[in-house]
Amino acid sequence: MKAPNWMVGRRASSRDVSAADQKIQERLNTVGRSLRRRMSDKIEVLFQESCLSGDVETAESLLAILERMSTRPTQGPDNRRVPLATLERLRAELEQCRTKEEPIDPD
Repeated sequence: MKAPNWMVGRRASSRDVSAADQKIQERLNTVGRSLRRRMSDKIEVLFQESCLSGDVETAESLLAILERMSTRPTQGPDNRRVPLATLERLRAELEQCRTKEEPIDPD
């Protein structure tokens, strides 16, 4: 493993080490945020699983939660709203899920 540039050719001062540690921590935080799924993404996955399993009531509840999440005020730099296009797509999926559940009238 190659030594970091700030360590090559001279002794590292405590200021250099703490600056490097801070940069590493900032990078780890950035990577962690990118790997962590948003809550809305997790709810969307549950919504799709509910539709696939035929649990329309749960799918409706999860869609309502996503709709509430999209209208609430945002806080912090990481808080992103659910896009309207996503909500429209999920509404269409829910409608398909409902039509699969409706019994076929034999008359």
